This record gives sequence, C-alpha cells and structure tokens, in this order.
Amino acid sequence: MKLNTSEFPPKHEQGLTDYLLEIEHKDNKSDEEEAFLIFHHIVELYDGVDAPGDITPEIITHYEQVTYKEITAENRLLHSLSKEDRKKDFYNPCNAGKRFYREKGKLIDRLCEILEIEPNKNFHMQLKEKRIYKEDIVGSKWYKFVSNNKDEINLIWKLDVEKTFESDPLAFFKKFCLKAMGIVCTLEQPKGTHPDEHKKLVKEHNAKDIYRKLSEDGKNPKAWNKKRSISELYINQKIDDGLQLTIAEQKLRQHRKHVRIHRSQPRYKPYLSNTYDSSMLDINMRKRILQNKQKGGVQDYE
Repeated sequence: MKLNTSEFPPKHEQGLTDYLLEIEHKDNKSDEEEAFLIFHHIVELYDGVDAPGDITPEIITHYEQVTYKEITAENRLLHSLSKEDRKKDFYNPCNAGKRFYREKGKLIDRLCEILEIEPNKNFHMQLKEKRIYKEDIVGSKWYKFVSNNKDEINLIWKLDVEKTFESDPLAFFKKFCLKAMGIVCTLEQPKGTHPDEHKKLVKEHNAKDIYRKLSEDGKNPKAWNKKRSISELYINQKIDDGLQLTIAEQKLRQHRKHVRIHRSQPRYKPYLSNTYDSSMLDINMRKRILQNKQKGGVQDYE
C-alpha cells in the first residue's frame, strides 16, 4: 500500500467529514481519493497513526488480511473470560446469537500456553517477538485439540485445517494466529547457512566434545554438514529435556522453518482495552460485529 499525500488535505475549504462522505460515494474515485479514504480509515482504527509514515507493514497486513477485526478483539478477551460466563453462552437454550465462547475458549487457552499469554492481563501488551517451531507445537494441548476437532474448527471458526497438519502444523498455526487472533506473524523458511556464521557454535560443541560423542563412528567430523547434523541432534535433545539453548544454538535453530511473531504489533484500538469482564462481550459488541460481517468470510457464523 502506497499513500500519495501530495494532495492531503483537500485544497478547498470543504469540511473533512463532508469531503470523506463525498468521495466515499463517488463511482469513479481517483487513486489519490482512494488513498485518502484508506488513510483516514486506518487513522480511525489504529492508535498512533497521525501521518502516512506511521503506517507500518504490520498495520497494512492487519488492515488488509484480518477480515473480522472486532471478532479478533473479542477472541482475545475470551482468554480472561470466566468459565461460568463461557457456560452461559454454551447453555443458550435457543442457540440464538450464540458466540461459542466455551468452544472457542478451549482453543484460545491452549494457544496462549504456546505464546505465554496470561489471563487477566492485556493480551496485546504481552505479545513479543517470538519464533514458534514445529517441535513447540507438536505435543502441545493446542496441537492435540486441533487434530481431534477439525470439523468443529471449520464450523465455528470457518478455517480449514490442512490435510498435512499433523506432519506440518506451522501453516495452520500462522493462519489461526492472524485470522482468528489478529496477531501479525510470518511463516518463514530460511535459506541455507554458511559455516562461518556458526564458528561460535562449533567452538562450544567442540569444547563439550559433542561431535565425537554423538557421531556414529566416535570421531569428530571435519565437514560442516556433518557437524551441523550433530549440532541439530544435540539441540533437539536439549529441547526435549527442557534445557535452555545458548545464543549460538538459538542462531542455528532459527534456520529451521518457523512462524515468527512480529515485534511490532498493530495497535488496533479495541486491543488496547484493559477491561476483562463479560461486559466487554455485551449485546452492543455483538451488534457491531453482525453489522460488519460479510457472508462467506472467516467466522461468518450464521
């Protein structure tokens, strides 16, 4: 998205609100008018945006790819919603206006374990740059829940779980974080790495005699590809044992396919609320959500 601000604000003395309404209803808008509308819509939605230069790539991703932004705000609040309040929605006898708080809450709670998000604290403020690897997901409660409830997830979240989920859960993890929770993240598959980048790692593992101990022939290999395989094996063992990786080991691990949670997360205004009680999930929010829904999209429950 590139905003040309050379004509901002409009040269005439027409009020801003009237001008926005005028161009919004024009059939043939110029590129400058389209950009002007988009910019002011973003200003309304996101905190800290006062000029086009304040629009980060993360804001653009969130603005363009998160279809139901208010629902993602509601989903974030569910992690702090009590089980009692979730049950009120679950036992709705007429199923009218049901929001699936209990069903959704189970999956959200399990996601928050992976992301280290605590309840009763602002969800947005707890997000930090983080790399999530396959081994972080496989075996988690979130992974098991998704694997066992694919049809329910499709029904409630309107998100398809890929057939390859069990062997490669990262794609769906990224999709769920972005589409359901509004967390801007990227699925990354780094390219090959040069041995010079990992001299510190080799020095560390040589000092611990890792290469000789874990090699098949009991010798310290000279080739980098063999050293790397042994280092990867040792890193996996440390992860399985719950041990902290060194900085050098983390650097090598980053060359594995992973989902990167971005450090800069869009400050979408509803995310910044510090209210966690059920009043945030009241009928007014539901009405706004229903007004903004588009048929056939993500989380179109009706």
